[in-house]
Order: sequence, then structure tokens, then C-alpha cells
Amino acid sequence: MNARRRATVLTVAALLLAAPAAAFATESTSTPSRYLTQRLDWKACFDQANPPPGLPPGGTALECARYTAPMNWRRPRDGKDITVAITRLRATGARQGVLFTNPGGPGQAGRAFPLDFLATGQRAVLASHDVYGIDVRGTGGSSQVACAPELPPLLPDWRDRGQANLNKLLQANEDIARACQNSELGKFVNTEQTAHDLDLLRHLLGERKINYYGVSGGAWLGPFYATYFPHRVGRFVLDSVADVTSSWQELLNDQARGMERRFRVDFLPWLARHHDRYGWGATAAEAGANYETVRARMAAKPIELNGNKHNGASLDMLIIGALGQKETFPGLGESLALVKRLSEGAPATRSATEQRLADDLLKPDPAAQTGTALSIICNDTPYRGGRAGTIADSERLGRQYPLMGWHKIIQQCMAWQRPELRLPAITGRGLPPMLLVNSVRDPQTTLEGAQRAQRVLPKGSPLLVVADEGDHWMYLRGYACVDAKVSTYLTTGALPANGSTCAGNPLPDPAVPATPRQPFPAIG
Repeated sequence: MNARRRATVLTVAALLLAAPAAAFATESTSTPSRYLTQRLDWKACFDQANPPPGLPPGGTALECARYTAPMNWRRPRDGKDITVAITRLRATGARQGVLFTNPGGPGQAGRAFPLDFLATGQRAVLASHDVYGIDVRGTGGSSQVACAPELPPLLPDWRDRGQANLNKLLQANEDIARACQNSELGKFVNTEQTAHDLDLLRHLLGERKINYYGVSGGAWLGPFYATYFPHRVGRFVLDSVADVTSSWQELLNDQARGMERRFRVDFLPWLARHHDRYGWGATAAEAGANYETVRARMAAKPIELNGNKHNGASLDMLIIGALGQKETFPGLGESLALVKRLSEGAPATRSATEQRLADDLLKPDPAAQTGTALSIICNDTPYRGGRAGTIADSERLGRQYPLMGWHKIIQQCMAWQRPELRLPAITGRGLPPMLLVNSVRDPQTTLEGAQRAQRVLPKGSPLLVVADEGDHWMYLRGYACVDAKVSTYLTTGALPANGSTCAGNPLPDPAVPATPRQPFPAIG
């Protein structure tokens, strides 16, 4: 559940069927030796003499490799292969073990993720671990399942509950599902298969156990890997905890509550405090009323930017896409000020702000990330409700949580042709404790979901709560208390007490120019 959501990626959902599943060991006699005896050919990812811009100090040490895995781990001898692309930062000191990482999404390419440890100065972890970044099957430099469906120029407004409009939205679900199920590999892009890819990597490295850090969708993958391979589990950190007691469908529907809370408790009061700058109302109530007013204007008469029209649904997506990290609030405030003026009839002037807004409204996520996200959540767990249930759920959620609830009629998994797959129930039995981290108002993986997950994860797994905070993704993001507790656990095994808290960071002052995070260079 990547923080940067747009229309093509926000249209994802699924449902979990928790039932016993037989794990098939990576090193079993059924796995052909050609997979188990591969040698990893490590090479520098970047030009050592001429490093690309955006690379943090020490980044030239990142090494790249690839390995081959069966397309279908349930039939590893069928001769069909995939490639998994990986990176490594070697331990700079006395090596304790390996740390596998996953940035979530699901489907976000992960090979650059070790650079976050460098950029944020996690010296103890980098000294004691070989840190691995992994483009999971389906995305990045691994074998891909691309998905770039042709959406209508203007997505129908999900608040329009007329039957004709509902039919258009439901038809879009079916069209996108059909367009995204376009390869044989797509049937095998799921959590079970990815877990076995990770264990093959562990085997190729000659490691008895792995340590693991996963964010959001990566915090879903981690417990399933542990359930399939309980004897391979070292120190696991689940950051922004996906509710593994639930289903993808229920988990994503729960985001409607999380987004509404973040919008009402954090963003609208912040927007009101800066009314002199953005003009959306001097109180949170006034700012919220203006959201409804502007949205209604855009629904009646879409605004136009660079020849493209944008309606009330576009406004929802603009806001939802910026609520995951507070650093985006000033940019969202500028965009909302412009949207309000345009909705009132002001002419577009092709300013830099207008261009940025147009880009934010239109730029899709990478096709492989979209395809992998949809494949994982729709393959992992069956969807329940059909067309009638989808309408009813979105109606219920819309009345409770209007910012995102009405949008929940967008459910490609409703029309997805699932393979036969039953993920195992997560019980935590026989596993060492894991460290869970969640902010109290995370809009994407709610605290309530993290608490439910804690109840089925290994006994003694503490939940570290970041108080008075609503960002998604805590470690490596400038929270000194969180960084200290997570790094201590990864390097020493010492867990914080359950119920421990860390303080959140203040919301940004738009009058203070922010230093933008330099994007890491692409890995070829």
C-alpha cells in the first residue's frame, strides 16, 4: 500500500480465505537442482567512477544480481522460469546475518530500498547485516506483469448513485480486471509464490535464517513467509502493519476509515491554520464544508487543466494520494487553493503550480507496480459480494467515510479470475516474537488493524505505537525514537516493551521551504 496512490492503483481490493495450506519446502527433493545450485553473479549497480545524482554517500557499494525461480512453485519441474532481481549492501563491520527488505505496495520495486538505510544513517544495522533489496516477482527488474488499462478520460463520479453511472463503474472494474490478466505469469504472482522466491534466495546465500524488515504490503508478506518457513525466521520487523487476520478486501475497505480520520483530525485543522495562505476556511469545519462545496462544483462542471477535465472523483484522489505523509501537505494545500479558484471560474494560467497539479492528477504509477499489486491482492484471497455487494458496501462506507468510502465501488477483484489458492491462517505458533510499528492515525494500515494482527502474531510481539502521528511508514523516516528501537532490535534482539510509544513529528510549516527528498537513481 504505497503512499502515492492514483486512480489506476487505488482501484484494488480482495478478500482473504484463511485455511490450512501445505508448505512445499524450497530445498525439498521436488525442487530441481538447477535452481538450488545457482551462483549469484554480483556486480556493481552503479558506475563507481561516475555515480549518478541522488545516490547517498556509500551508495556505489550497492551490488546487483539476478536468480532464476520456478514460475509455479507447486510444479517446479514444469520448466517454466522467472527471474528475480536483487541488490545487496555488504555489512561494513562484524556481520551477524542478512536482512531482507520489502517496501510494500504491494508491488513496489525494492532493489533501491537498502539505500534508505544509507540515507538515514542506520550505521549499526549496516555494520551488522548484509542488507538485501528485492524486486518481487512481477515488478521492477524481475519478470514483470504489466498492467496499463485504458481508463475513460474522466472517471465517473462514485457519488453518483444513479444506476447508469453505477453500471459504468462496475463495467470499469471488469474491463480493468480483464486487461490486467494478460499473461501466464500473472496467475503465479501472489504471496505464496513470492515467499518461496525469498526462501530460495536464503538458500542460495547459504543462510540458516533471515532477518526481515517489511513496510505495509511487506508487513503482509513477512508473516506469511514465517508461516511457510517457521525454522527460517530471525528478527522480523513489520512497519505499518497490514491486518493479516483480515482479507485484502476488508483491509483496503478499512482504509476508508483511516483516510477519513487522517483528513478530519490532521489535514483539515492544518489547512485551517493556514487559511491566509490557502483560503479554504479558518476552522476545520469551514475547510471541510469547502471540500464539499468545491467537490459539488466539480461534479456539476469539471475543471480543465492542460486540456484534461477533472471532476469530484479527481478531487478525492488528489487528497487521498497526499495523506500518507505530512511532507506532502503544503503541496496539496497549494493544489487545493488552485482547484478552488478554478472551480469558481478563474481562468487557468499554465503556472508551475497548475502544471504540478495536472501531473499529480494524471500521472499513473508504473505499469508493473499496478499489475503486481492487483495480481497479489486479487490472487491471494477471493472477493466476496459480487456486483450487488460492491454497491451496498460502497454505499455504507460512503455514508460513514465520504472522502474515500464511495470510491470503494472500484473493486477489480470483483471480476478477477482467481487461481486455486488458499493462504495459510496466521497463528504465530512456534515463531519468535516480531516487532510491530504503527502510527496512531495511519490512513493506509490503521492502528485497529495492527492491533488485530498483533493478536495472531507470535506471542510476545510488541506493538510500538507512534503517538499523535498519522504518517504511513515510520522507520527510516526521521523518527529518532522509532529508528533507535527498531535498529536496537535488529542488531541485538532486544524488543521494546509492549505498549511502548514514540512521539510523532510536527506537521509542516508551509512558510519554511522544505528540502525535497532526492529520488534515488534508477537501477538498470
